[in-house]
Amino acid sequence: MNHEVGEGREAGERTLRKGFANRYTRVHNNKDSFLVGVADVLLSDAQKRETASGGFLELTDRKLYFRPHSVNFDISSYTIPLDTITNVYQSRNLLISQHIIVDTLDESHKFVVYRGKAWVAAIKAAAGLA
Repeated sequence: MNHEVGEGREAGERTLRKGFANRYTRVHNNKDSFLVGVADVLLSDAQKRETASGGFLELTDRKLYFRPHSVNFDISSYTIPLDTITNVYQSRNLLISQHIIVDTLDESHKFVVYRGKAWVAAIKAAAGLA
């Protein structure tokens, strides 16, 4: 099973951790997705609070990358530079997977990952927050 992220990386950038993940966004903030835009028009306010995109999360020594898998053809990749991260924490434990929150200078990002505590520790260490 290959879940390479690679795209957009800088020369010499080292991978610290990678794995499957879902990225949650507020429907009205997700401008990358045509389908989410359609859902914003068709769904009630209660139904369109958040939407999730499945894909892969990769932590390098410089950035945190999210890349959607191929069934999310209309969702763009997303990059968070480590120097913009102000806090990382686990918000919800679903037994098998966990929600982690990555706060940056201007927004919060929610991901669902396996082994959430390990992701939180790795991101904090890479961002100099440990």
